[in-house]
Amino acid sequence: GHAHCNDNSQGALAAIEEAIGLIEAGAGDSLYPMLLMDAAVLRTDAGDMAGAARTLRTAVDHAVRTGDRTHVTDAVAVATFVLAGHPARLAAAATLDAARHGPVLGPIPATFSAIHQTRIGTAREHVTSSLGPDAAAKARQLGAAMTYDEIIAYTLDQLSRIAAQ
Repeated sequence: GHAHCNDNSQGALAAIEEAIGLIEAGAGDSLYPMLLMDAAVLRTDAGDMAGAARTLRTAVDHAVRTGDRTHVTDAVAVATFVLAGHPARLAAAATLDAARHGPVLGPIPATFSAIHQTRIGTAREHVTSSLGPDAAAKARQLGAAMTYDEIIAYTLDQLSRIAAQ
């Protein structure tokens, strides 16, 4: 599924959902957060914002529960992408983008694909141009000052707001 995220998004999402189902049925879970993030990106692309937010919440919860800070970092980056697709959450997207690049998570390298890196970079540009320089700077200042626990709580809160809609 991951290999076809760009050229066959429906087929990719179906394959990823099958793999997620296998993991949830008891298969090994080392790829679980990555598959959930892929599914969240594809759901966002398809306009299923609530589904993307629910899926990404599961990825964040799993990564936090297992102590996997690398996947937490990736999930925060994907949350930036998901939030950027929701007009009422642009400031939150800028906040999380800064948290992702700030002193707490910034040193952790991203493990997601170049495909997703491009999507997230485009989302970052969209957020900055939509908010304007002053609002974007204010949101980024907030994110850069967050602690690890604050980043997690903020990410989950913002995703919950979208998932509830």
